Amino acid sequence: MHYSNCLSILIVSSIVILGKWSNARVIFDNEYRDNLEEEDKTLLKQFNKRHVKRQTICPTPYHVLTADNRCVWSCGQGTQPDTSTNECVCQDGYYETGTDQFGRRVCTICPKPYHVVTSDNRCVWSCGQGTQPDITTNECVCQDGYYETGTDQFGRRICSPK
Repeated sequence: MHYSNCLSILIVSSIVILGKWSNARVIFDNEYRDNLEEEDKTLLKQFNKRHVKRQTICPTPYHVLTADNRCVWSCGQGTQPDTSTNECVCQDGYYETGTDQFGRRVCTICPKPYHVVTSDNRCVWSCGQGTQPDITTNECVCQDGYYETGTDQFGRRICSPK
């Protein structure tokens, strides 16, 4: 059975038969199967049932090969699959902070209510009226000469002049 986003290859001696090609890396399946597909059985008869090894290739870095020879999504921390781009993208409220040891995108939550994610994927301060950022507490605090009067619709502190 062939799965989307995967390449199935049958290697018999030095002959390679390719299925669907994609930008991928090779992962070997060292099992020898008795239940090959019909086309594989025909090929085996042709080559006197020589040693056969199946190999499946999954597009990297967002897909991995399972024990049952399927390519499945493998997303990094704070990300989720995006089937339109075939990549893992940051979850809502997260911003990209780098990649992990497998080359997958890693995203970190943007702390609310005093930070927001911009359209260019940055986490920036977002302080309410009469407040300013305090990097020590990671909150917005009242400016000098102001006092706290409540919160706005986003849950941010609002301050007014004394």
